[in-house]
Amino acid sequence: MRTGSLGSATALRFCLAIGSVLVALLAVWICHIDAWAGPGGNKAGGNNNAAASKKSKRSKKSDKSKKSAKDKKDHSDLDRDGDVDLDDLRLFAERRVEEDWDQVDWTTWIDENSRWDKHYYRLFAFIREYFSLDTATDPLRVVHGLMRPTRLAIDTEYRMFVTDPGAGAVFFLDGDRQITAELRGFEAPLGIAVDGSHRIYVGEDVRDCVEVYDTSGRKLLSIGETLIRKPVDLDIGPDGNLYVADAEASVVWVFDLAGRHLRTIRKGMLGQPIAVDVAVRTDSAGVDVTEVYVLDKSDYCVKVYDTDGKFLRYFGGFPDKSGWWNVTWDWEGKFVSPQSVFLDPDGKLHVLDVYLMNVQVLDAVDGAYVEDYGTVGNGLGEFRLPLDIERTELGKVLVTDADLSRVEVIR
Repeated sequence: MRTGSLGSATALRFCLAIGSVLVALLAVWICHIDAWAGPGGNKAGGNNNAAASKKSKRSKKSDKSKKSAKDKKDHSDLDRDGDVDLDDLRLFAERRVEEDWDQVDWTTWIDENSRWDKHYYRLFAFIREYFSLDTATDPLRVVHGLMRPTRLAIDTEYRMFVTDPGAGAVFFLDGDRQITAELRGFEAPLGIAVDGSHRIYVGEDVRDCVEVYDTSGRKLLSIGETLIRKPVDLDIGPDGNLYVADAEASVVWVFDLAGRHLRTIRKGMLGQPIAVDVAVRTDSAGVDVTEVYVLDKSDYCVKVYDTDGKFLRYFGGFPDKSGWWNVTWDWEGKFVSPQSVFLDPDGKLHVLDVYLMNVQVLDAVDGAYVEDYGTVGNGLGEFRLPLDIERTELGKVLVTDADLSRVEVIR
């Protein structure tokens, strides 16, 4: 009985304690309601100004803390010298972009990355100011130098246009081969041609089409978006049509300059058309004929068609070799890795071979060997990785060299 009485007393004391706590909480709540309502129950009463003041202070404190947090998250001062400058840009380009700072197209890079890369907002501000990106309106502003010059076209004013998939750009060069403009925004520009109205046709490998621009850098149209797969070389023929050598589709597409597909040369007969040249040749009877010269890399030969796509002839082939220890090649009039071709005014074909590292001059009718030229090296008039040849109206032969990153006169 004593144990039961003791338990009842403990329970009673516990209940009284809980009741006291509840009464205290109720009193606090009533006081809070009175203070909030103010005299006469007006919510905008005497303590409202104090509450607003406290709220304003909390807001300012919050803004200050946010600003402090933003500064703490910014990592623009990479060299930790207290300033965000060119030294930080060099480090950023090396570590983040993995390129030399002066080789980066910062306009494109900022556009693509500034929204999410909030940890370098001060560095981005420095980049915009340093390169005048916020005020630059010239789409032809030069950002890069030649990196991997690939194909070359020359207009009637002796301006050169060079595709460069390494830089993702088309470069404009003057008669002294100095860069005057850079048309950016390409992913993999390959073939190139320019028409009599100075419109520039660029074969875009990744976007699988030919894009047309004026000389101010304005895009005019896209051609062959549902047909073209790898536009490695372009030419505008005397008939005013655009010829596109497509190495992946194994054809040469023919379009008018408005982009309408006219015909196809020559599915089933071409292996890997790597280059095309459309030119007028005077035949033995003194008649001018327009022919399409297609360099077929996989068949090691030149295949010749008329402008309607009718096959006419071919010549070339893989070189014969003799000997076991001292191997000799019978390469004259033969090809190992043909890359570029053009017909000169004398009716001779010039064929660049990347493996043989020379340019062979051949008779355009039967492919008979005439001569060769070109020297391997780093000096003037020499090349190391030639990818295209083109003849100027003054008779000079130019070559793009992807290894030496330049356009050179070789003849």
